[in-house]
Amino acid sequence: SSNKSFEIYSGHDADVNNGKVTGEGDVAIKLECKNGRIHIEAKASDIELNGRNISLVASNNIYLKADKHIKTNSGADTEMIASADFTVDATKELFINGGEQVGIHCESEVIHTSSGLDEFMAPDFYRDVTTSITKIDAYNEA
Repeated sequence: SSNKSFEIYSGHDADVNNGKVTGEGDVAIKLECKNGRIHIEAKASDIELNGRNISLVASNNIYLKADKHIKTNSGADTEMIASADFTVDATKELFINGGEQVGIHCESEVIHTSSGLDEFMAPDFYRDVTTSITKIDAYNEA
């Protein structure tokens, strides 16, 4: 174990287009392993990735986990697109705010809303949306 920092400086010449650096240069630093995994850890500080664009690409899954908060902040539009189901679940409060408009659209069915009190306050309604409730319960138990 060393108490010294370790720095790597490397890089190919940046691509230049009409006198401006485009940042599309060749790969400057590559970490690769054939077997096993690459583990990056800061025991007592932060890990920061900075760049013009940052892409996380996985052939299977990407997991984000935080013991406290996950925050995203975009200076422009934000899109989340799922090719299959998309689930949003909050164990306490879920707040959705639209500065001008909020739209919810379903292409092929009516939109169902429900409350945890529906079973007691509106039992007929509850029976009609039981499939949605069952799916929510299953998600919460996972």
